[in-house]
Amino acid sequence: MALFIVQYSFSSASAPGRDDHRAAHREWLRGLLEQERLLVGGPYPDGTGAMAVVEAPDRESVRNWFDDDPFLREDLVDELSVVEWVPTMGRVGAG
Repeated sequence: MALFIVQYSFSSASAPGRDDHRAAHREWLRGLLEQERLLVGGPYPDGTGAMAVVEAPDRESVRNWFDDDPFLREDLVDELSVVEWVPTMGRVGAG
């Protein structure tokens, strides 16, 4: 399995919608966590986006999972990027 960084970009215009759908979004994320797909995730303090690190067999799987995110289904994300990541140092690194 590979690691992927998923980055969300938000505009201030989507803030009210994100507030309305935040509980469903977090419940969806908890599902990824329970399935051991999500390693860590959270918003940027300035409200411009969020990031998640997920473990998956490939980029296409990640995109398919994230298509089910209520924030994406409700068109509240300006941009979503998925990039494979190879950590080499730190707690999740190879050593």
